[in-house]
Parts: sequence; structure tokens; C-alpha cells
Amino acid sequence: MKTVLLNNDRSLSGRFYQFKVRLFSSLRFHQFIRKVPIIKYLINYEGGRIYDVMAGFVYSQILHSLVELDILQYLKSGGRSLSELSNFTKIEEDKTLTLLRSACALKLIYFKNNSYWLSRMGVQIIAIPGLLEMIRHNQLLYKDLDSPVSILKGKENTYLSNFWPYVKNIKSNLGSKKDNSAQYSKLMQTSQRLVAEETLDTFSLTGFKNILDLGGGTGAFLYEVNRRYPDIERSLFDLPDVINEAEKNKSSNKHFANIRLIAGSFLEDDLPKGFDLISLVRVLYDHQDDTAEKILSCVYKALPNDGKLLITEPMSGGINPSKSSDCYFSFYTMAMTTGKVRSFDEHKAILKKVGFSRVKKHVGSASFITQVITAEK
Repeated sequence: MKTVLLNNDRSLSGRFYQFKVRLFSSLRFHQFIRKVPIIKYLINYEGGRIYDVMAGFVYSQILHSLVELDILQYLKSGGRSLSELSNFTKIEEDKTLTLLRSACALKLIYFKNNSYWLSRMGVQIIAIPGLLEMIRHNQLLYKDLDSPVSILKGKENTYLSNFWPYVKNIKSNLGSKKDNSAQYSKLMQTSQRLVAEETLDTFSLTGFKNILDLGGGTGAFLYEVNRRYPDIERSLFDLPDVINEAEKNKSSNKHFANIRLIAGSFLEDDLPKGFDLISLVRVLYDHQDDTAEKILSCVYKALPNDGKLLITEPMSGGINPSKSSDCYFSFYTMAMTTGKVRSFDEHKAILKKVGFSRVKKHVGSASFITQVITAEK
């Protein structure tokens, strides 16, 4: 009886779906609803959203142009006229005006008293650490997405895979590691400041004695740890060329000075032991499931009993997808050719498989920046 009801329900659902498709595909229906105020508003709203999805790439390039031309920085000191901005950018006034009007439409700047000024959004773009660098870096992703279908079909040679060669661990890329290490280390350091702040706002490190940041770049996360928890002993484990870049920070800033730097590969070398907390900050989503499982297994072996693992990175919304992770970061990792954005349940399954328990998701205030999971041995 239950099977019959279920089949009837599915049949009813299917018929309703087909009715909806036929109805909203009808030109006559759209002509009719334009005369019905409430429905007209709904359809126009959805039409505007469709337009924004289609035009989104253009919006991103307007933002990139403002950053590339240093217009936002130029407006930091005050309002500027069209002629001043044209002279500054060395672009003809009519084309400068096109850019400025488009930026006003996106509410990145505004026009008042014959001058252009930074909006609140515009101020934040130049104020948030690492954001300008990420906007410039995104051009590599946009180049790869020139043919998104080729990325979906598994294109191997991409701009992002060449920028992040350490992820692949392929011999043909080993020679480019040293050349790229300074560039990607700088990007990691600047972009991870926000991640570090959101992570430590979401999960308290009170009670921990020492932490190993695995794949921690040049120490951006541990910098924030030291600023908030100066009594926690800090160690960083990363590739030798990245460690060389991290060494430069130790002499320039007191928050980096006491970090113990350990060179190695978490895919090839045994991990150091003796830490009650090991952190993986935007590491696992760089790798496919088999590699992520290998990393987590190594972490499990390195931790003492009752030791804790901290994972912080973009995460899929699962059955409730999010734009930040399931759109942006999912395509970003595909373009890298190695990574994968996982949901909490996907993380939990791998963690349980390698032996972890008490897997918990911690809810923060800015999930578009990062999300946090902890697990215990």
C-alpha cells in the first residue's frame, strides 16, 4: 500500500513539474502575468536575478579594472572629478565615465557634488587584508573559465594548476616550485588573515598548550594565534621552499619570531609528534578524497590520545548549496585540477574512517570566508 502511495505521489509531482515547465515556457502566460501586479513583481525579480547571473562576469571585470587602475586607492584621500580620474588613469574621458558609472551601479563608488567618492563597499575592498591581492589573482581563474566545459571535462593544463604546482606533486612541476613559492606564499599569507580571524572567532584555543599548523604557508594563521594566545607554543610544517619564505617573517615581526619551522611534505614524510592540536587551514580542499584521507590518517597517527584536529576551509552546503563554496570555490578547485570542496557530512565520513571521533561543526558568522570542524583522537 505504501509503495502504491509513493508511486502516486511521484506521479503527481512529475505531472505538476511538467505543468510548471509548460506554463512558464508559454509566451502567452508571460504576457498575461505582466498585467497582474504581485505576480508581475515576482517574475520581474526573478528576471533580474537571471540577468545578474548572466552579467556576473562583467561585474567582476569592472571590479578588477578599478583595482588594476588603482582608482579605489586614488579615491581614498577624497572625491575626484571625471577629468582628474581620466588624467590619473590615462584613459579617455568617455571611457572613464563608462567605468565610473558602472562602478556606481555596483555601489562600489558614488557620485556627489560633481565628484566620485568611495562607498562603504569600496572602502572595505581596500581595507580588508588580502582582498586586493585576491581580486588580482582571480584573473587566473577567469582565464581558466574561458572554457568552463573543458574544466568540467577534466582539462589538466590550467593557469591555476601551474600557479599552485605543489598541490599536484607531479615531477614535471617540481622545477617550478621554487619560482612560484614566493608568489603563492605571499598570496597565502595575505588571504589567510581573514580566515584566521574568522576561525579563531568561531573556535577558542583556550586550554591548548601547543599547535602544529600543517601546510601553514608562511605563518599567517599562527600569527593570529600568537596575537590572541601568546602562551601557546607554535610550530609550522610545510614544503622547504615555503619554509624559506617563512624564515623571512621571523626577523620582521614579533608574532612570527617564536614559530618553530619544520620543513617537509605531509604526503611523503612522517609528521612531528607531541602536539595537542594540529590545524589544517585551507589544506584538505586542495586535494581529492584519497589524498585527503591520507593526510588525515597521518594526522591521526601524529596526535596523542585526546589530541584534537582543527579543520578550517570553504565547505559545501551539501543539500543546501551556497554561492561562495558550491559556486566559486568548487570551480576554483576544479580549475586547480586537484581539489574538492566537501560538505560537513563528507568531511565527517573521512574523519570517522581514519579513526577520529566527536566530529563537530562550529557555526561562525561568515561562512563565505571559512567554516570550522574539529575532531578528536
